[in-house]
Amino acid sequence: SRFTATPSFQELVLHADFDNNGIGNVLFNSEDGVTNLTGNATIHNFFLTTPDYEIYFQAGKTYTFNGSLKIQGAPDHGAEEYYIKMRSQTLGSPWYLNIETPLGQYTLDKINISDATALIYTEIPIGVDAGNNINFYIDPSWDGGGADALWSTANNWSGNAVPAAS
Repeated sequence: SRFTATPSFQELVLHADFDNNGIGNVLFNSEDGVTNLTGNATIHNFFLTTPDYEIYFQAGKTYTFNGSLKIQGAPDHGAEEYYIKMRSQTLGSPWYLNIETPLGQYTLDKINISDATALIYTEIPIGVDAGNNINFYIDPSWDGGGADALWSTANNWSGNAVPAAS
C-alpha cells in the first residue's frame, strides 16, 4: 500500500523511531522545501532530488539508510546555490549518518552539509562542508561562476563556498 498526502496535508508525526522495514520508497517533497526528522530512523530506498531542499536531523539521533540511496541537488546558477542542505536541528550539535548501502552504490551529490558525524567513511564528490562534519570526504569543485577568476571568490566554487583549508 502507499501513503499519499493530500495538498492540504501539513505534517506526518511518528511518535516512535521509524523503520520502513525494507518495504517501498521514502521520498520528500514538501511545498516549503523543508523537512524535519526527529528520533532514530532506518530508511530503505530514500530519494531526495528537489533542488535547494532543506532537511534537518535531530541532534544526537542516528539516521540509517540502506537499499537505494540518492540525495542529489542541482548545480549553482550564478550566485544562487541549489544544493540540498542537510543540517542539525541544533546548530553545532551533531546528528549521526549511517549509510549501509555500499560505497559506489549510492549517490550523494551537490549537498551542503553541517554538524554530521558519519558512522562509516562517506564521500560527497561535489559538495559544501558547512562545518562540524566528521568522517566525510567532501569535494568542492571549481565552476567559474564568479565575476573574476580568483580562488577566493565564493561564486567560483560549486555551492558558492570557498573550500576550507585542510
